[in-house]
Amino acid sequence: GSTGGGGGGFGGGGGGGLGGCNGGNSSDVMAMLRRFPGVHAKLDDIAVSKLRSADPTRALEILEDMSTKGDIHNPSAFIVKALQAFPQKRGLQESFSSSMPPFKQSRTGQTGVESLDESARRSLDGADPERAAEILAELEEKGDEIRNASAFVAKALRQYPKARGRR
Repeated sequence: GSTGGGGGGFGGGGGGGLGGCNGGNSSDVMAMLRRFPGVHAKLDDIAVSKLRSADPTRALEILEDMSTKGDIHNPSAFIVKALQAFPQKRGLQESFSSSMPPFKQSRTGQTGVESLDESARRSLDGADPERAAEILAELEEKGDEIRNASAFVAKALRQYPKARGRR
């Protein structure tokens, strides 16, 4: 298989089971994991479980991304963060904001992704996915400490455009 973009059918199973319910995802994801044995061997049960309950097109996107990167220090954490940051398939067909999960609201109102301006959202959408996940995780961790989430994102991407491999 190529990594090029033919829609929907990945790995020859499942028919039209990509819509709404998660009923058939588990076997689809297990078939995908078999296509990426090097990635699968490095995953813990939690990461596999998260992939199995994820949108299958997003799961495939993450696995393909991981297999091309190859140098991910903690593959299980990468998957968990990637799914938290982008639960649906990324790309041009969907804007960043519509695919983002809502972050916890702080005492002061909106924090995290909800408070990002369009420029920050576009920057994150175009950034290295692992780095975007790091920034979003840091944004959520710091919560109230960050007054301007959009400026935080812009500065973080300027300082470190590639994943840092947080400790």
